[in-house]
Order: sequence, then C-alpha cells, then structure tokens
Amino acid sequence: MNKLILSVALASSLFATTSCDKVLNKLDEQITKVQNQKKANPERLEYLKTQKQEISKNCVDGKIDNEKLKTIKAETKYDYESKKLEKSQAKLNAKKEKVEDKYKDDLEKIKAKKDKEAKKLADKEEKELKNKAKKEAKELENKVDDKVEKVEKEHKKSEKKLKKLEEKLKEQTNN
Repeated sequence: MNKLILSVALASSLFATTSCDKVLNKLDEQITKVQNQKKANPERLEYLKTQKQEISKNCVDGKIDNEKLKTIKAETKYDYESKKLEKSQAKLNAKKEKVEDKYKDDLEKIKAKKDKEAKKLADKEEKELKNKAKKEAKELENKVDDKVEKVEKEHKKSEKKLKKLEEKLKEQTNN
C-alpha cells in the first residue's frame, strides 16, 4: 500500500501542472510594480515580459508543466542576471579606467611639481653662485684698488723723495 501511494505521488509530481492564469497574473502584478517605481528599471521589466511571453507560449489548455515552468524561470533569470552582471562589469571597467587616468594625471602633476622644484632649486643655486662670484669679484676689485692706491701713495712718496734729492743735488751743485 505504501508503495502504491509513493508511486502515485511520484507519478503525479512528474505530471504536475500549474494554472497559467495564476502564474501570468503574478507576473502582471510584478510588471505593474516595476512600471510604477520612481526609478526606472528597464532590464527587470524586459526580464519579466520575456518570462511572461515564454510561459504564455508553453501553456497548454490553460496549464503549464511545473518542470517547464521552473526551466523557463531559471533561463530568463539567468539571462537577466547575466545582463546585470555585464552592466556592472562595464561600470566597474569605466570606474577602473577613470581611476587609472586620475592616477596618471596625479603622477604627471607630481613629476611637473618635482621638475618645478628642481628648476627652482637650480635657479636658487645659480643665483647664489652668481652672488658669490659678484662678492668675490668685488673683494678682488677692492684689493686691487687698495693695492693701486698703495702703489700710488708709494709712487707719490718716491716722487717727493726724488724731488727732495734733486733739490739737495741742486743745492750741492750750487754750493
């Protein structure tokens, strides 16, 4: 007896069907909800409409086989999830590209800033060297001027001595 009940249960589950109207009404309710949402979701709407069409095609005398119904739902859901995944991947790739572009821009800015700082440092060093050279030139000029002045003083002294000697010589020759 138990075997008979089990066989009948298995046989009935193999040929189990569901009312198409019931399934299609649920889908119509979901489609209406998606259409009435503030934020449009065209992918989900397309998924529900495709599912409805596939179920409608497979209805026989207002009934649909449960296994066929599960297969249709699984296939349409797989397509929907695949499209969502592709869309997410595209967004992710766009963000990745944007981040990479920003990274490159930041590297270029850093390089430009380093170049600017290096140029500024080189200019500063060049200016310091020029100032040092000017200072050294001025010091040399002052030393030369001092020596020239000293030589001129010695020259004047020598001229005075020479005059004195000449005068003494004149006096001595006059005497």
